[in-house]
Amino acid sequence: MQYLNPNFIVQIFIVALNLRYVFSQTISNPLVTNATTINDLQYVLGPNYRLFIAAYWLYLRSPCDILALKMAEDVSSRRLEKYCKVVNRCPQLYSTQSCLVQMSVYALTLACCSETSIPDHSKTVNTTFSLVDQQTCNYGRVFPSGKIFGGTEARRGEFPWIGMLLINGVFKCECTVLDAYHVMTAAHCFDGHIESNRYEIIAGKYITSLEERDPTEQRRDVSSFVIHEDYDKAVMSNDIAMLKLAQPLEFNESVLPACLPSPTDTLEQICTVAGWGKTEDIDPPSVLMKVELQVYNRTQCFNEFHITATDLGKYLHTGNICAANGKLGGKDACKGDSGSPLMCVKRTPNSAAWFVVGIVSNGNNCALPGEPGIYINTQQYLAWINTTIYSMS
Repeated sequence: MQYLNPNFIVQIFIVALNLRYVFSQTISNPLVTNATTINDLQYVLGPNYRLFIAAYWLYLRSPCDILALKMAEDVSSRRLEKYCKVVNRCPQLYSTQSCLVQMSVYALTLACCSETSIPDHSKTVNTTFSLVDQQTCNYGRVFPSGKIFGGTEARRGEFPWIGMLLINGVFKCECTVLDAYHVMTAAHCFDGHIESNRYEIIAGKYITSLEERDPTEQRRDVSSFVIHEDYDKAVMSNDIAMLKLAQPLEFNESVLPACLPSPTDTLEQICTVAGWGKTEDIDPPSVLMKVELQVYNRTQCFNEFHITATDLGKYLHTGNICAANGKLGGKDACKGDSGSPLMCVKRTPNSAAWFVVGIVSNGNNCALPGEPGIYINTQQYLAWINTTIYSMS
């Protein structure tokens, strides 16, 4: 009886494993698009996936936010690059994959795939706002996360377009950087304006305290501002304003302009709002916070909440969307979050980016069951944003 050479058996096994991997990587293969478990990483990463699993076993079994933090740290420190041999070719990211798979795929893509790694945008970003540039906008690193209940701390530099608006040295609202000279916020942040007020913004900030200076922060005086011509304080309609800075911002990894949606983009169902406003505690948080919310267009919002929400018909206008934790409450933007950006992730197989789809406008208290927060729909104000910026230049 003849026995097969053990080395030959090993070679056959390796060939079979690689063929299985090649098959799993074909476009729209459900083994890849529906990967959910740690074991499913074999279809996405390839036959050497166990090397990656062995290194990150504890994190892969941890809650998604913990895995996200570890992946972000190891991409930044370049530690993850030692596992690039795991990746036979750039893995594919799909919204139907589980959080642990998405996190692993995107982190390895950033670390190992030069053609899809996110570059240093501070060297390439256009310092002047352009609607045309928004079509290819792809700033910041996105690490998909699981559900967040009640809010959690953002990572430093996670949202480099968020800034603080100060009035006479006191924190008033959040704002969103659009280019080196312009930021947008909510119009109601200027209610009660008097000529002697001094306005300034801080970009690149993470720590809430104004007494503690962040090494990455940039402080700029506001030279002028424009409130939407049809802003109505009584019903909070057209609650948007544009600010021009006296000196330009310097773009780096901590300060970048936001991406805005195109007129044809479909509104995502789950998005994120971030800010320094109050959380469940009486005191404001120590650092920038974020929370995931379900998002509704105007029609969906009215149909879902018109019975439970106070005066919804009065404050929900054509230019609005709303967001909430369903009817459960417990998660919301709150006092001090006015002007904060509501951000949704656009994913493609090889990249992902945040897009600012809303601006925090108003709501009935914070996180009450059946009471959504109301946001300005930036998609409805693209023309106004573009025209206003150029009129201020």
